[in-house]
Amino acid sequence: MRHGSTAGAVVALCLASALSAQSPADPTAGLDSLLAARISTAAKYEQTVNAVAGAVTIVTADDIARHGYRTLADVLQGVRGFYLSNDRNYSYLGARGFSRPTDYNNRVLVLLDGTVTNEGTFGSALVGDELAIDLASLERIEIVRGPGSALYGTGAMFAVINLITKTGATIDGARLTAGTGSYGQRGASLLFGRRLPSGLDVSVSGLWQGWDGHDLFYPEFDAPATHHGVAHNLDWERAWGIQTAVRKGEWSFHARYGSRSKAIPTASYGSTFDAPSSTWDALGLAELRVEHPVSARARLIGRTYYQGYRYAGEYSGTGEGSTDAGASDAIGVEGSLQWDLASANRLTLGGEFRSNFTARYYYPRTGTRVYDLSAPYGVTSIYLQDEHQFTRRLSLLVGIRRDEVTTDRDGTAPRAAIVYAPSGATSLKLLYGRAFRAPTIVESEEDDDYVRRNPALRPEQGTTVELVAQRRIATGLLGTVSVFNYTVDGLIDPTTDSAGVMEYRNVGNAEAAGAELGLDARLGRLSGYLNYTVQRARDRHSHETLTNSPAHLAKAGAELRVARALAAAVDLRWESSRRTVYGTTTDPFFMTDLTLTLTPHADRMDFAIRIANLFDAEYATPGGTEHVQPAIAQDGRTAGVELRYRF
Repeated sequence: MRHGSTAGAVVALCLASALSAQSPADPTAGLDSLLAARISTAAKYEQTVNAVAGAVTIVTADDIARHGYRTLADVLQGVRGFYLSNDRNYSYLGARGFSRPTDYNNRVLVLLDGTVTNEGTFGSALVGDELAIDLASLERIEIVRGPGSALYGTGAMFAVINLITKTGATIDGARLTAGTGSYGQRGASLLFGRRLPSGLDVSVSGLWQGWDGHDLFYPEFDAPATHHGVAHNLDWERAWGIQTAVRKGEWSFHARYGSRSKAIPTASYGSTFDAPSSTWDALGLAELRVEHPVSARARLIGRTYYQGYRYAGEYSGTGEGSTDAGASDAIGVEGSLQWDLASANRLTLGGEFRSNFTARYYYPRTGTRVYDLSAPYGVTSIYLQDEHQFTRRLSLLVGIRRDEVTTDRDGTAPRAAIVYAPSGATSLKLLYGRAFRAPTIVESEEDDDYVRRNPALRPEQGTTVELVAQRRIATGLLGTVSVFNYTVDGLIDPTTDSAGVMEYRNVGNAEAAGAELGLDARLGRLSGYLNYTVQRARDRHSHETLTNSPAHLAKAGAELRVARALAAAVDLRWESSRRTVYGTTTDPFFMTDLTLTLTPHADRMDFAIRIANLFDAEYATPGGTEHVQPAIAQDGRTAGVELRYRF
C-alpha cells in the first residue's frame, strides 16, 4: 500500500473546516427530513426510518450528487457493512463479511421501484457500470440489511436494495450532462421529467458511457510467451441504458433497458492471455402497477411485469468453453391486500406467480458439440405479515412467505421484529429472520459427461438475529449501533469426484458475528457520515475465516458548502486484509476520494471534478477460482469532470 504523506493533513483540514462551519440554516432540518423520509422496501408499505422493522440506510439524491457517485457500487462503498470486489469484469458486493467468489451477487436483491432486477439464469444482481443506470434519475436508494425472503423470496439473504426513481414533478424540466476523464472515459446522459396539467407524470432518462482503459500488468503471466505479463487494450468498456416512467392517479408504468460490453484482461477460465476476451450483458424490465383504496382501511395493490436478460461471453483460445451464453425471460403477476384491522394493527396478505419461461445456459463442449441447458421453471408464492402497535412506543411485526418452485426447490422464510421507542429520540429494534436461496439452473439442472445433476440439491438457508439501537445524540447528529449474528446452512459449492465429474452439493456452512457503528451528521452547510464495522465470518466446521471477508471496515465522508457556489466532498475508506481462494491474503488499504462542485448559476449549470483514489493507493481484491491471480489489482488515481446543464 502507498499513499501520499500529506493524506492525514488534508483529511484533518477538511474535517476541521467542516466542523467549524457556521450556517444560518436550521442544522436539524436535514436530519429531520432524513428521519421523516417514508420508505417501503422493508414492509412493502411506507414507514418512517424509526418505525421500520429493519436496519436501514437511506442515500438521497443530494448525497449522490454531492459525492459524485456514478454507480450503485460507488454508493455502497460508503455504506456501513458493505464492501466491493472487482475482477476487471464485474463488481461483486459483500455484506457483513460474506462474499462468495464469483457468485454474481445472487444472495442480494436489487430492486428498481420495487421490481426485482435479479435475472433468472444465474440469479445475478448488477451493481457496477454493468447496471447502466443514471444515478441522477434516482430520488433515493433504500438499503435494508439482513434477510428479506419473508417478503421477496429467493436470493434476499443479506440485503434488499431498492432504487427509487424521481417523478416527473420532482425533475420538472431537463438536465443534460457530459463528462470525460482518465483512461479515455467519456459519457453523456439526459434526464427529463414533467407533470402535465392533466395530472399525467412523465419521466425519461438515458445514459451512454465508455472507457478505453489501460494496459495492465499481471506478474503471474510474466514470461516471454505471454507478452511479459502485460494485457494490451483489454480494459475497454461500453454501456448504455434508458428508462421511463408514467404515473397518473392509481396507475403507474415503468420500463428500462441497459446494455454493457466489457473486455477481460485477466485471462480467466483458462483463456489465452493478452488475446481478445469479453462479456456482454443486457437487462430489460417493464412493470404496470395499480394501487386502489377499497375503503378507508383497506388498499389493493396489483402489478404485472416482464423481465428479460441476455449474456454472452467470448473467451480467446481454441479449447472447450471458448464461448458461453445465457438467457432468461420471466413474466409475473402479484397482488396484495393491506388491511388496517384496527387503528394499530395492519395486516398484509399477498401472492405472486412468476413464470421463468426462458432459463437457458449453453456453451460448446468439444469440437462441434454444443451443451445447451434449457430449464424453464415457475414459482408460486404466498406471504402474510401482521404489524401490531401495542402502545405508542411498542410494536410487533411477524411475517412468513412460502415459495413453491416447479423444480421442487421450495423455500419458507419467517420473520419477526420488536420495535421499542422509549422516547422520540431513541429506537430499539430486535430482529429475527430466515432467508433462502434456491439453486440456479446452472447449479441444479446441468447433467452431462462433465457435470452431474444432483436431485438432492436443496436451497441454502440463512438465519439472522440482530439488535439495532438508534438515537439522536445531539442537534443534527444521529447515532446507530447494530449487533448481529447469522448462520448459513447448505452453501452450494461445486465438488469433483475421482473421475473428474463435477457435481453441485450442499457442502458449506458458515457463521458470523459482528457489530456496526454509525454516525450521520446534518449540520447546516456540513453533512457527513462515519461508520465502523467489525465482523468475523468463518466456516462452521473448519473455523477458517471465509474467503473475501475483511474483519474491519472503517469509512467516513463529509460534504461542506465552502461558499455559495463551491462545495467539497471527501470519502475515506479503510479495509483490513481478505483471504483469497488460494490461501493468500490481500494487503489492507486506505482510500480517499475527493469531489469538488462549482455552481456558478445555481438554477442552470454546475461543474464537478472527482478524483478517485486521490493518493494513488495500490490495492487488490480477491479473484475467483477461474483466475490464475489470487488477487486482482485495482485502479490507481483517476480523475473525471462533468458539466451539467439544466433547462
